[in-house]
Amino acid sequence: MSIIKPGISFGQSSTTGTGLFPNYSPRLCNPSAQDVRSIHYAIAPEGALKIKELAYVHTGGNAAGELKHGPLALIDRHCYVLLVNPNDIASDDNIASAYEIKARGAKIIGVSDKPNNVYDIFIEIPSVKSTFYL
Repeated sequence: MSIIKPGISFGQSSTTGTGLFPNYSPRLCNPSAQDVRSIHYAIAPEGALKIKELAYVHTGGNAAGELKHGPLALIDRHCYVLLVNPNDIASDDNIASAYEIKARGAKIIGVSDKPNNVYDIFIEIPSVKSTFYL
C-alpha cells in the first residue's frame, strides 16, 4: 500500500504512465468517487466534477450503498476507484463495498483518517470528532 500524506506531490499524471497512476491509459474506465451512507455524499459528485474538469476523464460520483445498482458492473482491473471514507458510522459499510470493488480487480485509492489493507493507495486526512458529522 502506498501512503500519501498531506503536502506530498502526486507526481506527473500522463498517458505515458508516470506518477501516481503508472498504468494509466486513455481508455481508463470510469473512476468512481465512492462514498455515502453518510453526510459525505456531496464530496463524491463534486470530486468527480473536478476530475472531469482537470483530467478530461469521464468519471462519476456514486453512493457506495448503490454500488450494486449499476456501477459495479462497469468496474474491472483497468479502473481506479476513489473511496472517500472518513472514520465515522458508515466507514465499515464503505470498507465492505471496497472489498466488492477489489474483487473485480480495481485499484482503490482510499481517502481516510484510518488506514486499511483494502486500499492500494492511501491518502491520509485529519481526524475529526464524530460530533461534527451530525
